[in-house]
Amino acid sequence: MDEIDRDVIDVIRLAKLKEASRATTNRYLALVRAILFKSRDEWEWLEKVPKIKLFKETADRERSLTPEQAQDLLRELPAHQCEYVMFALAIASRISEVKQMRKAQGYFVGGRRAFGFDVIEGKKVPNSAEQKLIKKMREMRSAGQRLLSIHRWLNDDQGVKLAYSSLRGVLL
Repeated sequence: MDEIDRDVIDVIRLAKLKEASRATTNRYLALVRAILFKSRDEWEWLEKVPKIKLFKETADRERSLTPEQAQDLLRELPAHQCEYVMFALAIASRISEVKQMRKAQGYFVGGRRAFGFDVIEGKKVPNSAEQKLIKKMREMRSAGQRLLSIHRWLNDDQGVKLAYSSLRGVLL
C-alpha cells in the first residue's frame, strides 16, 4: 500500500478511462481514495495519501420521472422508503436531501442507532449511560491512549460491543 503514489494513481486513471466513461472512472477513483484514506486514518497503515484528482463531470444527468415511472417506483419500494420518495417527488428533491433535512430537524432517518443516543418517537435523545462512557473514552484519548486500547476497554471491560470504526466516529 505504501508504494501507491501519484504515478500509480495516474496509471490506474488512464487504464480505467480506456474501458469506462469519465463518470465511472471518477466513481472508481473515489473508491480507491476512500480505501487509502481509511488505510491512513483508521487502520494507520499509511503515513500519507496521494492526492487523487477526479475528472470534471457535466451536470446533464438530471432528469425527471414521468408519472407512470413514479408510480412504478413507489410500487417496487419497501414500505419504509415510500414516505421519503413521495415527499421527494412532491418537492422535486433527492432522497439524500430529504434525509438531511429530517436529520437536521432531529429525526432518526434510519441506519444504526448512533452510540450515545436512543431513538424515542423518531427523535434522537441522549443515552446518559453511553454519554458517560463517551466522556470517559474522550478523557482516555486526551491522556494519550490509542484507539485500539480504548476499543478493547469498551468491549472487554465494559461489555459494550461497538465496532472500531464506530468508535473512531464517536471520538473524532
